Amino acid sequence: EEIKGLEVTRDKLVKEIQDLREKKRRLPILLAQVQKIEEEFEEAAKMLPSRAEIPKLLTDISALGRNAGLDFVSFTPKGEVQRDFYNEVPVAISIQGHYHSIGGFLDQVSKLDRIVSVTNLSAGSPKKSGLGEWIVNASGQLVTYRFTNKPLPKPDDKK
Repeated sequence: EEIKGLEVTRDKLVKEIQDLREKKRRLPILLAQVQKIEEEFEEAAKMLPSRAEIPKLLTDISALGRNAGLDFVSFTPKGEVQRDFYNEVPVAISIQGHYHSIGGFLDQVSKLDRIVSVTNLSAGSPKKSGLGEWIVNASGQLVTYRFTNKPLPKPDDKK
């Protein structure tokens, strides 16, 4: 009985040694995968500005609008909205300019290195300018995102 017990223990240890050898053999592959994932994470994190980069990003967006020939009637940063691992940074905008200039501005915003979403965009009140071109008022919200790496707190289940 003791011999059988020792044989079972030996078989378990042999299996464990084989498993550990296989893991050791795969270790360089796994480390390379971890390195690749870390590099991809760093690249993706560049698209989410830190707190210090938000003012520059908003300045860049404003400059894009002016370069497109738009007038900013209002440009109002709103309070950040906490999400899992990131915060939304909304900015309410109201702009005035040619219809195609507004489209060009939105196209340029979509090509920024940072993620910026346009939501609730509405345009209206067209007026003919002195040059015979139509000027449109548009308003909406631009939302950029800031990486926090902090999950939302879990709701308290105690009642």
